[in-house]
Amino acid sequence: MGNFSVDADELLAVGRLLDAVRDELSRLHGQIDDLRAHTLGCDPVSDALNDFADHWRFGLARMRDRTGFVAEALAAASRNYQTVDAQLAAGIHRAAGGAG
Repeated sequence: MGNFSVDADELLAVGRLLDAVRDELSRLHGQIDDLRAHTLGCDPVSDALNDFADHWRFGLARMRDRTGFVAEALAAASRNYQTVDAQLAAGIHRAAGGAG
């Protein structure tokens, strides 16, 4: 039988780190609004910059959303592992003749 170990606190820590990454992606996403070329004086360059900004904004939004999803999933997994650990410990304690 193989060994399986999960550090619920580490899952939670990684989830919090991903929350910070998501916040930074949100900040960057907002800054893309400032990257619009209205007065560069050259329509092809302005169009290219605006096209880049639109694609960059789309990509940042996708990364932000996916990072948030993973962060929430890790936090939920951490809580679930902690619950299972507590229930298992209580069951073992009861089976060994300890009070409930």
